[in-house]
Amino acid sequence: MNRGLCFANEVRDLYPAVWSAAGAAIAKCNEVMHLVADGDTQRERKELSAFLGLWGAVRRYQINSLLEIFSRNLDEGLAILRMATETARTLKAVSTSADVYSIWLKGEERHSSEFKAAGRFDKSDPIQNAVYNAYNFCTDYGTHGHKTSAVFIVDTPMGKEPSMAGVASIAAAWFVHCVPMHRFCLKSLVDDSSDLFVAADLGLTVAEARLIERIQNDPFFKNINGTTAH
Repeated sequence: MNRGLCFANEVRDLYPAVWSAAGAAIAKCNEVMHLVADGDTQRERKELSAFLGLWGAVRRYQINSLLEIFSRNLDEGLAILRMATETARTLKAVSTSADVYSIWLKGEERHSSEFKAAGRFDKSDPIQNAVYNAYNFCTDYGTHGHKTSAVFIVDTPMGKEPSMAGVASIAAAWFVHCVPMHRFCLKSLVDDSSDLFVAADLGLTVAEARLIERIQNDPFFKNINGTTAH
């Protein structure tokens, strides 16, 4: 346990702007969830609470994923991030109709063709396609690949571990994919022509811009190309 804490603290101490940007994005996504919770007056409250619970799970998976990545557990971080994409997809499914929601409540979704059809990514939709790409990335390099950490192995004071270049590379993917998952959740629950959607999406857009700005300008991400050594 001290190993992971040591590596995560290293990122926080050496690259505080990266740590802060990720935290601010997570906080902004939480604000957007509360905005929807307060602004959705049409949906039955118990149902809305269940849907927001799924959305909250997306956010928690993202937090745990990034902590694993910063701890140099790259495959584990990607596996958890894929769980975030799957949960966002579940939210899409259950929000489509009362029948699909009922299937999910009964725990019958694994055997339901109706549920699977409702939860399928629509790759013609830019928002859903972005999350689909995240799902595939996490699957190829984390959940099924099981070799992402091994690709970046170097000698460290803690022994042979993934390099900071590996951490930065996978963290960059996290930074790119974080907000689209929340935008997907937002669109699943809120009409994208509504004032509520516009206000919520503005908050997400600001968070996304700050994450991308870190990728472009922070020394942490120069590790990917080997221009910063740690």
